[in-house]
Amino acid sequence: MARLWSVASTKSAKAAINPIREATETHYPEAIKQSKKDIYSLGIGDPSVFGNLPPHPATVAAVQKVLVGGVSYSYGTSYGYQIAREAIAKQFSTPDCPLTHDDVIMGTGCAGALELCFSVLCEAGSNMIVPSPGYSLYNCLAGALQVHLKYYNLLAERNWEADLEQLESLVDSNTKALLLNNPSNPCGSVYTQEHLRGFVDIARRHKLPIIADETYAHVVYKGQVFHPISSVAEDVPVLTCSGLSKRYLVPGWRVGWVIAHDTQGALEAEVKPGLRRLATRNIGPCALIQAAIPDIFKNVPNSFFAETIATFEGNAVACYERLSKVDGLTPVMPAGAMYMMVTIDLERFTEFQDDISFLKQLIIEQGVVCLPGTAFMRAGAMRIALIMPKDGLIIACDRITQFCQEHIAKN
Repeated sequence: MARLWSVASTKSAKAAINPIREATETHYPEAIKQSKKDIYSLGIGDPSVFGNLPPHPATVAAVQKVLVGGVSYSYGTSYGYQIAREAIAKQFSTPDCPLTHDDVIMGTGCAGALELCFSVLCEAGSNMIVPSPGYSLYNCLAGALQVHLKYYNLLAERNWEADLEQLESLVDSNTKALLLNNPSNPCGSVYTQEHLRGFVDIARRHKLPIIADETYAHVVYKGQVFHPISSVAEDVPVLTCSGLSKRYLVPGWRVGWVIAHDTQGALEAEVKPGLRRLATRNIGPCALIQAAIPDIFKNVPNSFFAETIATFEGNAVACYERLSKVDGLTPVMPAGAMYMMVTIDLERFTEFQDDISFLKQLIIEQGVVCLPGTAFMRAGAMRIALIMPKDGLIIACDRITQFCQEHIAKN
């Protein structure tokens, strides 16, 4: 009798777990099948899915132009087309930290940019300090590299500011980097310059480079101002990760970048060459989209961004007004991005053991899909994406309200 095949995977593959995908692909499918109502998805943060947030025509025209012009058929350098890197350097230069194309390395979306940063700074057995709640991809990337993550707390009662004292207590001799996500996914927080200087002071004291996940840069609501951490970093080296995805509403185009802000030359000898070598693994992101970047930056008007942000903010206000009145739920009004975190008082919903079981039953009874706080390293909560048309979002919030009223423990 022939021996059955059994081919083992690596430890890295087993540890490359994305908690969001675990929820949506493992925990939720059966609940969706059992749902008693039509589905309203407040889960995945893809602004393109409902059709109410299309990219600007100038973005599409820029791609059409380079496609017809035939300037984007070749590989180019593995770390990115020079015309794209020049445009990015120009777009993000500041008087205190001027940039050139040599400071920019292209990646496959912001996720690919983050992977480059994790890979160039951390090795198996080392650790990195990241936020909780925080984006689940950090876990997936670190797991694949066998890098240990330490979590600093974001405080809901302070609009998700970081507990900087607790953060600093996590630093040890094996810590390789500090990661900051501003504006935040999943919290929608936007940090002041003063708060950002607190991160910089810690990084300076411990000689830690900062990885800045700023994919939601400038997606901030009225009365808020986005400050890139590089603007206050001074002598602290910063690797800023971003991309076209969320600001230009084209997440499927998968073009991102790393910008090395390095006034003291700390990244010049090893990190920047290392990023370029790592980029050769994928030979650069989509050449077509890279070649369109200069025209995208030039031709998309500020009014487009203002309208997009107004949609997110209007949805946030509508959602917050409803859910803040629900017994057992505590939402925090976001200041930017496209998400809201809502704490679930599980002591008031005694039939559910955790946020996942709560949200699975919400799907079954009310057809509303939200992501569990567990997926963002903060159990006992849920994340709501603020991207669907407002009428649908209001229906979903009303269904959440009904669910909570029906399941909250009676005194």
